[in-house]
Amino acid sequence: MNKKTKVAIVILVIALIIVVAIAVVALINPFSEKETGTEALNDIQVNEEINNTETNNVENSEQENNVVNEEVNNNTENVTNTDEQQQQPSTSDNANNSNEEKAIELVKNEWGEDDSVYFDLAGVTSDGKYRVSVNKDTRVLAWYIVDIENETVTQK
Repeated sequence: MNKKTKVAIVILVIALIIVVAIAVVALINPFSEKETGTEALNDIQVNEEINNTETNNVENSEQENNVVNEEVNNNTENVTNTDEQQQQPSTSDNANNSNEEKAIELVKNEWGEDDSVYFDLAGVTSDGKYRVSVNKDTRVLAWYIVDIENETVTQK
């Protein structure tokens, strides 16, 4: 072999070594970009909270449906044909709406001035306290339990 052939083979071997090194680095990098154990744990905790919230929302809506059905049954038994009674809105609905709004307002005051978040009423606990979440995009940043009667807000 002449000198030019030997130089060409050395250059090809060096290029091959560089390509193999790049391939090894490319294979190692995706493993380092994957979630670490704590990130995976945080995702699991968030998913558990979402599942718990969905379960509680279903339970709360079932309870609310039962209450509404009982109210409808009671109202149909006690209805009279006077126009005055038919035009008046249900006071329990108005009280519930005002309590829900009050719970959200109390949490807004506790959280502080922040236009980047929104507040969501997640339901009512069995003891009559309201659960309100502070959300940003699709993430829940904080949970609060609001006691309307005492006007107390507790971060969960």
